[in-house]
Amino acid sequence: MIKVSTTQIDSYNKYLNGYLTEDQIMDTLLRRGTSNLKMELGSMFHSLIELQDAECPAIFNQEQITHARSFFKDGMHEVKTRQVFASCIGNIAITGVADYLVGTKVMEAKTTWGQFSIDRYLDSLQWQIYCRLFDASQIEYVVFEFPSLSTKFKTIQDINIELQYKAMHMFTLPKPKDDKESIDTIINNLCKFIKAKGIESEMQMDADEILFDTF
Repeated sequence: MIKVSTTQIDSYNKYLNGYLTEDQIMDTLLRRGTSNLKMELGSMFHSLIELQDAECPAIFNQEQITHARSFFKDGMHEVKTRQVFASCIGNIAITGVADYLVGTKVMEAKTTWGQFSIDRYLDSLQWQIYCRLFDASQIEYVVFEFPSLSTKFKTIQDINIELQYKAMHMFTLPKPKDDKESIDTIINNLCKFIKAKGIESEMQMDADEILFDTF
Protein backbone atom coordinates (compact mmCIF):
# COMPACT_ATOMS: atom_id res chain seq x y z
CA MET A 1 0.00 0.00 0.00
CA ILE A 2 1.29 3.46 -0.90
CA LYS A 3 2.02 5.73 2.07
CA VAL A 4 1.92 9.53 1.82
CA SER A 5 2.51 12.00 4.61
CA THR A 6 0.64 15.19 5.35
CA THR A 7 3.84 17.08 4.49
CA GLN A 8 3.99 15.41 1.07
CA ILE A 9 0.35 16.28 0.34
CA ASP A 10 0.97 19.91 1.35
CA SER A 11 4.12 20.00 -0.79
CA TYR A 12 2.20 18.64 -3.77
CA ASN A 13 -0.35 21.42 -3.33
CA LYS A 14 2.53 23.94 -3.34
CA TYR A 15 3.80 22.31 -6.56
CA LEU A 16 0.34 22.72 -8.14
CA ASN A 17 0.40 26.40 -7.18
CA GLY A 18 3.86 27.00 -8.63
CA TYR A 19 5.84 27.24 -5.38
CA LEU A 20 7.82 24.05 -5.98
CA THR A 21 9.41 22.66 -9.13
CA GLU A 22 8.82 19.12 -10.37
CA ASP A 23 12.33 18.16 -9.21
CA GLN A 24 11.55 19.51 -5.75
CA ILE A 25 8.26 17.63 -5.39
CA MET A 26 9.93 14.43 -6.61
CA ASP A 27 12.66 14.88 -3.98
CA THR A 28 9.96 15.33 -1.34
CA LEU A 29 7.98 12.28 -2.42
CA LEU A 30 11.08 10.09 -2.60
CA ARG A 31 12.55 11.56 0.59
CA ARG A 32 15.86 12.36 -1.02
CA GLY A 33 16.11 16.03 -0.07
CA THR A 34 18.87 17.30 2.19
CA SER A 35 18.37 19.51 5.24
CA ASN A 36 19.79 23.02 5.43
CA LEU A 37 21.08 24.90 8.49
CA LYS A 38 17.72 26.52 9.28
CA MET A 39 16.03 23.12 9.20
CA GLU A 40 18.69 21.62 11.48
CA LEU A 41 18.35 24.47 13.97
CA GLY A 42 14.56 24.22 13.83
CA SER A 43 14.76 20.49 14.57
CA MET A 44 17.13 21.13 17.47
CA PHE A 45 14.85 23.81 18.93
CA HIS A 46 11.83 21.54 18.48
CA SER A 47 13.55 18.66 20.27
CA LEU A 48 14.35 20.94 23.21
CA ILE A 49 10.62 21.63 23.59
CA GLU A 50 9.72 17.95 23.29
CA LEU A 51 12.47 16.70 25.64
CA GLN A 52 11.75 19.07 28.49
CA ASP A 53 14.59 17.85 30.71
CA ALA A 54 17.22 18.03 27.97
CA GLU A 55 20.16 20.34 28.52
CA CYS A 56 20.01 23.58 26.55
CA PRO A 57 22.98 23.94 24.17
CA ALA A 58 25.00 27.14 24.29
CA ILE A 59 23.64 28.45 20.97
CA PHE A 60 20.15 28.87 22.49
CA ASN A 61 19.05 30.93 25.46
CA GLN A 62 18.03 28.84 28.50
CA GLU A 63 15.44 31.36 29.69
CA GLN A 64 13.80 31.38 26.27
CA ILE A 65 13.80 27.58 26.06
CA THR A 66 12.14 27.40 29.49
CA HIS A 67 9.53 29.90 28.32
CA ALA A 68 8.89 27.96 25.09
CA ARG A 69 8.53 24.69 27.02
CA SER A 70 5.88 26.21 29.28
CA PHE A 71 3.36 26.19 26.42
CA PHE A 72 3.76 22.46 25.82
CA LYS A 73 3.04 20.74 29.11
CA ASP A 74 0.45 18.21 30.33
CA GLY A 75 -0.31 16.79 26.88
CA MET A 76 1.26 14.28 24.49
CA HIS A 77 4.26 15.07 22.30
CA GLU A 78 4.86 13.69 18.80
CA VAL A 79 1.51 11.94 18.35
CA LYS A 80 1.48 9.77 15.21
CA THR A 81 -1.45 8.46 13.21
CA ARG A 82 -1.78 6.45 10.01
CA GLN A 83 -5.15 6.12 8.26
CA VAL A 84 -6.63 4.49 5.16
CA PHE A 85 -7.85 6.66 2.32
CA ALA A 86 -9.82 5.16 -0.60
CA SER A 87 -8.09 6.91 -3.50
CA CYS A 88 -8.71 6.69 -7.21
CA ILE A 89 -5.85 4.16 -7.53
CA GLY A 90 -6.86 2.05 -4.52
CA ASN A 91 -6.39 2.29 -0.77
CA ILE A 92 -3.42 4.34 0.43
CA ALA A 93 -2.15 5.24 3.89
CA ILE A 94 -2.06 8.88 5.00
CA THR A 95 0.26 9.68 7.90
CA GLY A 96 0.61 12.61 10.23
CA VAL A 97 2.62 13.57 13.30
CA ALA A 98 1.20 16.23 15.62
CA ASP A 99 3.83 18.13 17.61
CA TYR A 100 1.57 18.23 20.65
CA LEU A 101 -1.94 16.99 21.40
CA VAL A 102 -3.97 18.20 24.35
CA GLY A 103 -7.63 17.20 24.41
CA THR A 104 -9.07 17.93 20.97
CA LYS A 105 -6.48 20.61 20.22
CA VAL A 106 -3.37 20.05 18.10
CA MET A 107 -0.47 22.41 18.80
CA GLU A 108 2.34 22.96 16.33
CA ALA A 109 5.69 24.50 17.30
CA LYS A 110 7.42 26.24 14.39
CA THR A 111 10.54 28.32 13.89
CA THR A 112 10.97 30.99 11.25
CA TRP A 113 14.10 32.92 10.35
CA GLY A 114 13.59 36.51 9.26
CA GLN A 115 10.25 38.21 8.83
CA PHE A 116 7.18 36.31 10.02
CA SER A 117 4.31 35.78 7.55
CA ILE A 118 1.04 34.27 8.73
CA ASP A 119 0.09 33.43 5.11
CA ARG A 120 2.72 30.68 5.15
CA TYR A 121 0.57 28.84 7.67
CA LEU A 122 -2.92 29.88 6.57
CA ASP A 123 -2.25 28.66 3.02
CA SER A 124 -0.93 25.30 4.21
CA LEU A 125 -3.00 22.14 3.92
CA GLN A 126 -1.28 20.69 6.98
CA TRP A 127 -3.61 22.13 9.59
CA GLN A 128 -6.73 21.24 7.59
CA ILE A 129 -5.62 17.63 7.16
CA TYR A 130 -4.61 17.40 10.83
CA CYS A 131 -8.13 18.40 11.85
CA ARG A 132 -9.35 15.26 10.06
CA LEU A 133 -6.52 12.93 11.01
CA PHE A 134 -6.72 13.75 14.72
CA ASP A 135 -10.41 14.71 14.83
CA ALA A 136 -9.20 18.02 16.24
CA SER A 137 -11.48 20.95 17.00
CA GLN A 138 -8.69 23.45 16.42
CA ILE A 139 -5.04 23.85 15.52
CA GLU A 140 -2.89 26.24 17.52
CA TYR A 141 0.38 27.44 16.01
CA VAL A 142 3.20 28.73 18.18
CA VAL A 143 5.78 30.32 15.87
CA PHE A 144 9.15 31.44 17.22
CA GLU A 145 10.58 34.21 15.04
CA PHE A 146 14.36 34.35 14.95
CA PRO A 147 16.42 37.04 13.18
CA SER A 148 17.80 36.13 9.77
CA LEU A 149 20.86 33.89 9.99
CA SER A 150 24.20 35.28 8.94
CA THR A 151 25.41 33.75 5.67
CA LYS A 152 28.81 33.16 7.29
CA PHE A 153 27.28 30.28 9.24
CA LYS A 154 27.38 27.11 7.16
CA THR A 155 27.03 24.49 9.90
CA ILE A 156 25.86 24.45 13.52
CA GLN A 157 29.50 24.25 14.58
CA ASP A 158 30.14 27.63 12.90
CA ILE A 159 27.65 29.44 15.13
CA ASN A 160 29.54 31.40 17.80
CA ILE A 161 26.67 33.56 19.07
CA GLU A 162 23.56 32.90 21.15
CA LEU A 163 20.45 32.63 18.99
CA GLN A 164 17.40 34.29 20.52
CA TYR A 165 13.93 34.54 19.07
CA LYS A 166 12.76 38.14 18.87
CA ALA A 167 9.03 37.42 18.84
CA MET A 168 6.58 34.61 19.43
CA HIS A 169 3.35 34.41 17.41
CA MET A 170 0.40 32.37 18.65
CA PHE A 171 -2.78 31.91 16.64
CA THR A 172 -5.59 29.38 16.56
CA LEU A 173 -7.29 28.03 13.45
CA PRO A 174 -10.71 26.46 14.08
CA LYS A 175 -11.72 23.26 12.37
CA PRO A 176 -12.70 24.34 8.85
CA LYS A 177 -16.15 23.91 7.44
CA ASP A 178 -16.43 20.69 5.49
CA ASP A 179 -13.78 21.02 2.79
CA LYS A 180 -13.46 17.27 2.38
CA GLU A 181 -14.14 17.24 -1.36
CA SER A 182 -11.39 19.70 -2.32
CA ILE A 183 -8.79 18.00 -0.10
CA ASP A 184 -9.81 14.59 -1.42
CA THR A 185 -9.38 15.91 -4.98
CA ILE A 186 -5.81 17.07 -4.22
CA ILE A 187 -4.96 13.69 -2.69
CA ASN A 188 -6.42 11.85 -5.69
CA ASN A 189 -4.44 14.06 -8.08
CA LEU A 190 -1.30 13.32 -6.08
CA CYS A 191 -2.01 9.60 -6.42
CA LYS A 192 -2.37 10.00 -10.20
CA PHE A 193 0.93 11.90 -10.25
CA ILE A 194 2.66 9.12 -8.28
CA LYS A 195 1.28 6.51 -10.68
CA ALA A 196 2.23 8.54 -13.76
CA LYS A 197 5.80 8.88 -12.47
CA GLY A 198 5.99 5.15 -11.75
CA ILE A 199 7.18 5.56 -8.17
CA GLU A 200 4.53 3.50 -6.37
CA SER A 201 7.07 0.82 -5.41
CA GLU A 202 9.27 3.44 -3.73
CA MET A 203 6.45 4.76 -1.56
CA GLN A 204 5.16 1.57 0.00
CA MET A 205 4.16 1.25 3.64
CA ASP A 206 6.41 -1.02 5.70
CA ALA A 207 4.99 -4.45 6.49
CA ASP A 208 5.06 -3.83 10.26
CA GLU A 209 3.22 -0.49 10.12
CA ILE A 210 -0.31 -0.47 11.54
CA LEU A 211 -3.30 1.38 10.12
CA PHE A 212 -5.36 3.06 12.82
CA ASP A 213 -8.50 4.41 11.18
CA THR A 214 -10.18 5.59 7.96
CA PHE A 215 -9.43 9.09 6.65
